[in-house]
Amino acid sequence: MGITNLSLLKEFADGDEEFILEILGIYQGETPQAIQKIKALTASQEWEELRKVVHKLKSSLSMIGLNDLLSIITTMEQNIKEQINLEDLAGLSSQVIEQCQKSLLEVDQHIAEIS
Repeated sequence: MGITNLSLLKEFADGDEEFILEILGIYQGETPQAIQKIKALTASQEWEELRKVVHKLKSSLSMIGLNDLLSIITTMEQNIKEQINLEDLAGLSSQVIEQCQKSLLEVDQHIAEIS
């Protein structure tokens, strides 16, 4: 079993495969850019900007069922906001990047199955 779960998206789409493909396509288009930003902002320790980037990912992640990743992002946002455990952010960022990369491969498979 993969890390993505399209049940929420499918329920929301109510059988409209074009809508599902559109949402998956948006995720496919935006996520690689977000990964690059996460890498760069983590390396330069620009925490507030990092918080903004990961926050923007949340709605996409929820639509494709990446709930574990949502939990990590919520922790990151909270730590940055409260300026606590900043030393953990590099490791958390790595987890986000890894899971996003895996999810992109799965999204490719989902698109191929629907198309």
